[in-house]
Amino acid sequence: MINYDEIQFIVDGDSTTEGYFKNIGQTRRYGVETGSSIEYRSLFSTMDDWQVTLNYTYLRVQYLDSYSIHDPRVGADDLGSVSGNPGDRMTGMPEHMVKARVYG
Repeated sequence: MINYDEIQFIVDGDSTTEGYFKNIGQTRRYGVETGSSIEYRSLFSTMDDWQVTLNYTYLRVQYLDSYSIHDPRVGADDLGSVSGNPGDRMTGMPEHMVKARVYG
């Protein structure tokens, strides 16, 4: 899936919550998600039902356009800016996600 006019939060200040949103152009997102669930009825007693759920997601998000943003944090060049090139992985988006849940 190609997203046009992608908006990304740009940190600008002393805190990671201070900043603004900026249009960075096009991005491509692709991946797969899979999951499984097992149910155990009356596992320990007649009133005891348990369920185990496991989900996995692979998500690849990459920039399709070049961009340059102001970033006073680590990785910035002498001008205080960070550049992205087509094909670079988008920052802040986890590539692998695993979720597990057990409840009874």
